[in-house]
Amino acid sequence: MPASNCIKLHAAIDTQIRHNRIYRCSLGTWLDWQAQGTRVRQNIYYHNGMDFFVEVSHGPFLIENNIFASKYALRHLSDGGAYVNNIIAGDMLVDDVRNRSTPYHLLHSTTIKGMTPVYGGDDRYFNNIFISREEAKHCGTDMYDGHPQSLQAYIDDVQTQAPTDLEGYEAKKTPVYINNNAYFNGAKNYADEANKLSDPSFDSKFAIEERGRSLYLTINLPEAYTGFKVPAKATDTLPHVRIVDADFEQPDGSPLKINTDLLGRVADDHVLTGPIQSLNSGKNHIKIW
Repeated sequence: MPASNCIKLHAAIDTQIRHNRIYRCSLGTWLDWQAQGTRVRQNIYYHNGMDFFVEVSHGPFLIENNIFASKYALRHLSDGGAYVNNIIAGDMLVDDVRNRSTPYHLLHSTTIKGMTPVYGGDDRYFNNIFISREEAKHCGTDMYDGHPQSLQAYIDDVQTQAPTDLEGYEAKKTPVYINNNAYFNGAKNYADEANKLSDPSFDSKFAIEERGRSLYLTINLPEAYTGFKVPAKATDTLPHVRIVDADFEQPDGSPLKINTDLLGRVADDHVLTGPIQSLNSGKNHIKIW
């Protein structure tokens, strides 16, 4: 029988969840309220009822260099998040929560700054690999179609409604920031994604295999994969979080850089998509634990 929640935290302010192998749980990780300054990195999720759930939070929270490999990979009912250099190989659900106001905080503090619903959007997806396997209902970033690509585009759109009551503003979709991702096995990209590696018909033959206490990743990648190098993300290249008015940074306020992969390999200023920098085009079979 699966265990219940492996990790559940309320108000995980400036918390780091790092280097875990999370499997055979009903829910691998549940960040419930006030995930601000939270960083989830270098974890492997598989054989869970659901891998990862972030609920009614406003960011900034950073999810980077993980593998989400269960049938139900990700549930995102929040805003202000960044997903960078992950493999997401299962169902995704992204939605707003407009009937609940939840707190956000002064920077690196438990002091409440304000309360607001989750309006949806203000999310970031960079340098990920999306794999929609046969049993998946939805995997990719196309659920953000119709959201503008910049804060200025959002402001311009809102201005077209002025003057109006609250309902006019609520109807406007908030901006998202999506670029440099790879999509296989039917995974679908955000319509306005400028740079992507999209091959929906390509079969990645993705699998996670246990051998005793060890864990192996099998994944096929198309010929174009190793040539698709993209900029590593950092504090100065991750767009500012709108409601909280904050950047993605270390708990002490210093800048961060996302260039250390799942296996601890440090990359240069340009990286491959996904959490493992030693992947190659063609067949890969790699020990990951």
